[in-house]
Amino acid sequence: MTLRKLFLLFSAVNALLGTQAVGEVVSVTVKDRNGHGFLFGDRGQCFIFLPNHVLGRSSRFSFQSSSAPSSVGKAELMQGKVHSMDLAIAEVSDKTFDGCGTDWQTIISWKHPDTIIGRDIQLRQVPNPGQLKEIPMRVNFQTSGEFDARVSEQIGINAVQQGTSGSIAFYDDQAIGMAITASTQWDARFLSLPVILRAVASTLNWSLDPEPTFESDIPPSSTFSSKEREKPRSPDLPIDTYSTTISPTGAFVTEEKE
Repeated sequence: MTLRKLFLLFSAVNALLGTQAVGEVVSVTVKDRNGHGFLFGDRGQCFIFLPNHVLGRSSRFSFQSSSAPSSVGKAELMQGKVHSMDLAIAEVSDKTFDGCGTDWQTIISWKHPDTIIGRDIQLRQVPNPGQLKEIPMRVNFQTSGEFDARVSEQIGINAVQQGTSGSIAFYDDQAIGMAITASTQWDARFLSLPVILRAVASTLNWSLDPEPTFESDIPPSSTFSSKEREKPRSPDLPIDTYSTTISPTGAFVTEEKE
């Protein structure tokens, strides 16, 4: 096989894979405005959550992913200002790719640290179709439903700019929040993912409990006895187990809720 044929074969396979898989962070275009959102789904139903202010008065928008320039779609608003937050949920009405980003069961199985102040995170966005940009940031403030982060490296002017809203913050390769506002070109405020997930579950009437693992799914080599498998798991800690305030001295204080 000639080098030209090998190149053509590789290009064809790469293009095919690009139309079958799409990243969860998507760029959103609403008339003359741009933003971002998070693509997710369950059992073939595809949805996007994004900041409500990005939509304005519009109910329809187009979106593109970071996985391939050809991965495009359209979505329609289901509910805006969910739970009186800057949050909207839209259903995908048309797309040119297979899959729905991140599966719901995967999202609700992620473990969220109670305290993220001082942690380094990555702000992921799609500057152009088929591209993924990561901005290093550090969390410097946190409440039970929101957190603030500041760009941790001088990566250029206007790191946080128009179109950043809806970008997704990742920690340890798991989403932890969505950018909703920016006070300066270096700082952004985020809705925390646990708050978003509760709003999504309430709106779509989905469960926040991962589907159970049946005993038949446990490998035969497992060392657990049948009695141990039957023991109920201890309940998960509630999502909101912390509250961060500012003390009179100006220091951040994180307290665990009773």
